[in-house]
Amino acid sequence: MSLQIGDSKFSSLNGFIFGDIYSRIANKSTESVQLTSFTITDSYTNKIAMHTDKPADLGQLAASASHTMGMKMNAIYLPRFKWTFIWKGKEYTMEHQYTESGVKGALMNIQAPAAKRR
Repeated sequence: MSLQIGDSKFSSLNGFIFGDIYSRIANKSTESVQLTSFTITDSYTNKIAMHTDKPADLGQLAASASHTMGMKMNAIYLPRFKWTFIWKGKEYTMEHQYTESGVKGALMNIQAPAAKRR
């Protein structure tokens, strides 16, 4: 899986984003994954600017396919994009963040959730 900022038309003023900005997730595996949620968060306030977990918005992402989601922003500070998906029966999250110098790769990670305790 990989993430990048998709086709976007926006301006940035001291880290605050104005305009359309999108995140693209690409499935680099040979198997499909089930996209289960997408969230955009304001990095300053940690408030959720957008969230969806609707199957009609997400759905199956075939091998070698990509999916783009985003929104029109009005003063969202250095937005963080978080995708959640299921692959081989396990749920994973993957994040990246827009910064003034581009996408911050340090936040780009895949994590399997911790095992549930009984």
